[in-house]
Parts: sequence; structure tokens; C-alpha cells
Amino acid sequence: MKTNLNKFINSLSYLDILYINNNIGSSSERIDVIKKVKYHRENEPPDKPFKYQDYNLDRKSVSRFKFYSEKYFENHSWESLHIKLKDFARKFVTKNVSELDPELNKELIHILETGKKYCINSKQFCFHNSTIVRFLLNSLLKDLRHHNDFKNLEIALDLDEFYKPYFENHEKCERFYSRIKLKYQTRKWEELDHDIEEIVKHYQNNKQDILNKINLSGLVTTYYQFYKKNSDQKLIIEELINHITNNPYRNTRLNAFINNFFFNDYLFIDEIEEALNYYHDLKKDNTEFKVGSPLYILGVTLNLYDTGSAKRFIPKHKVDEIDKVEDFILPYIAKYYHLSHKQEMANLYIEHALKKIKKVDSIVYFVETYSTYYMMLFRSKKYQEIIDLYENITFKLRHISSQKIGDYNFEIRFYYLLAKYCLDTISLNSLISKLSKLIIPITQETHAFTKLKMKKSLDILTNLNIPLDEQLSDRYNKLRRDVLVLEKLSAQV
Repeated sequence: MKTNLNKFINSLSYLDILYINNNIGSSSERIDVIKKVKYHRENEPPDKPFKYQDYNLDRKSVSRFKFYSEKYFENHSWESLHIKLKDFARKFVTKNVSELDPELNKELIHILETGKKYCINSKQFCFHNSTIVRFLLNSLLKDLRHHNDFKNLEIALDLDEFYKPYFENHEKCERFYSRIKLKYQTRKWEELDHDIEEIVKHYQNNKQDILNKINLSGLVTTYYQFYKKNSDQKLIIEELINHITNNPYRNTRLNAFINNFFFNDYLFIDEIEEALNYYHDLKKDNTEFKVGSPLYILGVTLNLYDTGSAKRFIPKHKVDEIDKVEDFILPYIAKYYHLSHKQEMANLYIEHALKKIKKVDSIVYFVETYSTYYMMLFRSKKYQEIIDLYENITFKLRHISSQKIGDYNFEIRFYYLLAKYCLDTISLNSLISKLSKLIIPITQETHAFTKLKMKKSLDILTNLNIPLDEQLSDRYNKLRRDVLVLEKLSAQV
């Protein structure tokens, strides 16, 4: 039975294609195949299947390319190596001090020497877990000293000298990330400008392991999103792509997270075609990934109104354990249940989220909670509650403060204006005029998620048969065109 070569190539993610491209070797045959695979992925819609016949490629050439790629993936799998390293660590912890395991030591030295070459060639720390490598090297040194294995001790000492700056730099970056994560546990992104220089400096350190680097990149891109520094954010994405695909080890779990990460980030800079490239891989990849918090992914899926995917990322808990749920995830769960038409559950979670408002001093939490709450109140036709809450002086001050993050908070005022119109406290002309000021002045920095929210909001006007003036109608039509692809994505689920 013939192998389906096109099926293999179409199973490759964009990151896989770039990874193979960077590790293809000197074979002109393989170079020709990957060149055309890469061209197809970068120039055709991501859902258009690759067919080697369309590119005049010989079947034998593609078959050899497949064999090479699969073998390379197998030999450079981080998951496989990590399992082996954890097994070595277990043996060092449990074995008797007097026991010598020359085979273990020999294999570990080989892995570390190979890693040394990789670090030099890739100009980064190649292992994805610095902590376990450091533990193993220290254990190896102790073992060799204890058994007077001077030949291998000399090799291990050279390796220790080589890896020492990597370990020291990683530890410094990891400690910094722990401190900065603790500082921003309430997601007060408006204060990131105080620390961004230090965060960027640590992020740029290539002697740390790749996981900590990606953790730090999340803070950098959050800052760029918050202050709409789109060109800087795009540069970070490109740097990370280069860093990941030049790393000698392929990490499928990491790649699964990165597909989510880049999909979200490209939408924030309103580059929908680039975002779709990663969305395509995200949907075909069933890898269970552990990197990143469920809060992050839950936010991405709900920004797309994709309740089908969102359900996967709600932390498992019993309803009577709601107080144990992370504060920041409460408004997202409320929104999920509201969009899923489960109002009783939505009410339960939004009530708990509202109780946390005084405790959690964060613009992001304020906006996410009240945007969801106002949506729920409006759907329940509790117009007066919306107005009374909005006109409360304490609320008004916090809402004014939230305006420093631009149009991200527009839903709150949108529902307030619509509630006033529904109670006949403002005229149709006044409503349209105020909505025009709220929605029309959108700059090029407005990201796709906000555009989708604005389009969904204007859908409400048409559903209520509220006539739009020419200006607002033009804006509505433009928004519909801009977010058409995103709406199709969520409709597929």
C-alpha cells in the first residue's frame, strides 16, 4: 500500500516546516522539496491542501524527504529526551552512593556533549529544561568524584565550565520572572511601563531555557498590546519564531501553545491572515499542552465567541468550590455560560466576580467583569440597573480610569447608552450621535478582537430595528467585512 505523502506534508504545522527548513542539511533534493512546501504554506490559504504533483515534484524525492523528516523528528524529540533525563534523575536519587552505573554516566556525558555543540551552533541554550540538566550534571560530578573516575571527571568538569554561564543566567531570569509574575498577579498591566525595560532585558537573554523565555515574552507582548505598539509586538513574534525553529529540539507541546499564542497576538495587531496560519495548525493539533495558564487560552476563545473550544479551558471544579477558582477566571466563566445560554450558572459566576472587584485592583479585571455583567443585564432587560450602576460616582471614576487602555472598554458605555435609549431617556438622534463618537474613531491599531466585539454590539441595534445613520452604517459594514473570517471560525466549532 502506497504511503500518502501529501497527507504527511499537510500534517506539518508551519513551525514544523520552518524547523525542517532550518535543519534540512545539504541535500539539494530535500532543499527543493521543503522550498516548495514552504512556498505553498506562505502563499496559499492555510486550508488549501498541498499536492506535490502540483509542484512537479518526484514521488521518490518526496518519499525520501518524508523519511528524513520523520527520522529527524524522532531523533530530536524533546519529549523523548525529557523522559530519558527524568529517568536518569530518578536513578541518581534512588541508587546507593557506592553503586557505579558506567552506562548511565556514559550516555549522560554523550547527551551533554551533543547539547554543547547544539548550544554553540544555535547560539541559545538548547535544552528546554535547565533545572533538570543542572541537577544531572551536579549528580554526575559527585558520582565520578566518589568513584575516582578521573577520565570522565575531566570531561564532566569541562562540560560544567561550559554550562555554568547558562545555568547562572537561567537562574537569574527565572528568579526575575517569579518576582515579576508575583507583582502582576492582579494583571495591572497599566503599570508595566515601570518594569518593561527590565523585562525586555531578561527576555532577550538567550542563555535561559526556552520555556522561561516564552514566559517573559508573554509579559512583553502584553505591554505592547496594552499600549498598541504593533510594530514592536510583531518583531517579538518574529524573534520567537526564529528562536523556536532554530532550537535543535522539537517540542510538540510547546508548539501547541505557541500556535495559540501567535494566533492571539496576530489578531491583536489586526493581521488576520497571519493569525489564520496558526489557527489552522491549532485546530489540527490534538496535542495536550501544559505551557501557559488556562486563563490565557480561555480569553482567546471567548474573544472569538468560540464557546465550543472555551469549554476545554475552564478549570475543572465543583460548583460548591467556586471560591477556590482563580479570581480572574470568574468573569470569563460567567461569559462562557451566558453565551451558552445557561443564565443560572452565568449569574452565579458573575456574582462571585463582582464580589472580588474591591479586592482586585486591576483595570483588566474591572473591564472584563463589567463588560460581561452589562451584557447580561441588557439581555435581561434590566436597563435601570445598568444606568444606576454606571452613574454611581465610584463606578464612574473607575470607568474613566479604564479609558487609558483605549477602546478595550467600549462595551460598558455601549450598553449604558443603549439602556438609556430603551428607557426613552435619550433620543434616537442622541443615541446614534454618541455611538458614532464611541465606535467611529477607530485607528489602525484597533485589534481584531475589539472589531469583532463592536460588530456584535452593532448587531444588537439591527436586531432591535434601530436605524443607523449613513456614517454608522458605513462603519458597521466595514466591521462586518473585517471580521467575516473570524465569525466563520467560531461558526465552525
